Amino acid sequence: MAIFYNKQPRRDPFHDGRVRYYPIAKATSQADELEVARMMCRNTTLNPHEALLAIALLRKTVLELLKEGRSVRLGDWASFHATLASDGADTPEECTWRSVKGIRAHCLFSRSFMRELQQEVELKDVAAWLSRPDASEPTDTDTPNDHADDLD
Repeated sequence: MAIFYNKQPRRDPFHDGRVRYYPIAKATSQADELEVARMMCRNTTLNPHEALLAIALLRKTVLELLKEGRSVRLGDWASFHATLASDGADTPEECTWRSVKGIRAHCLFSRSFMRELQQEVELKDVAAWLSRPDASEPTDTDTPNDHADDLD
């Protein structure tokens, strides 16, 4: 398993604005719900239809709970909560719902989840990896299609 990265130049505001290079994660492809459902089926007795239903119900339930003003904790790996984007007000009386410009949803992963993510992961420089004579460019081989036709 490897996470690829590019070297990105950015101005560093803490060091007199000089340009510094930072490793930025580069996804090689994106897994859709169907792929996630199929992977879930490998470890359970669920079939792909049931796994897709579980994913859809999780989304719907988290959304409903956030709309009720609640936060959601999923075991020891993630939590969801909503925040508000707003203009500031000079007095408490001026601070009303009209100040709200948007609602944001956040997913925070637990420390244990992040530790698991960092274990046994190799970091690879995309440019160096692509310059190898035996390397081919990492591509997304998935093509858009109707998920119902692909279920086993």
